[in-house]
Amino acid sequence: MSSEQHSRLVDGRRHYFRTERLWVLAEGLPIKQVLIDDIAEFDQDCWFDGAGPTCREVAEHARRIQSAKPTL
Repeated sequence: MSSEQHSRLVDGRRHYFRTERLWVLAEGLPIKQVLIDDIAEFDQDCWFDGAGPTCREVAEHARRIQSAKPTL
């Protein structure tokens, strides 16, 4: 899995996290189903910095999703 870093503003401060570390920390947690409508980030631009994705960027993102191999 490639190393990815994401960030989020919490109480006015930017917090960073690494995807690989989240997989490790989540190991053994119960699986919980949630509605898409309950995930605020689903309607936010999380990857394209407001520029809007190109078709190539969408295809590349889909390729990365398909190639992800989480350890469960």
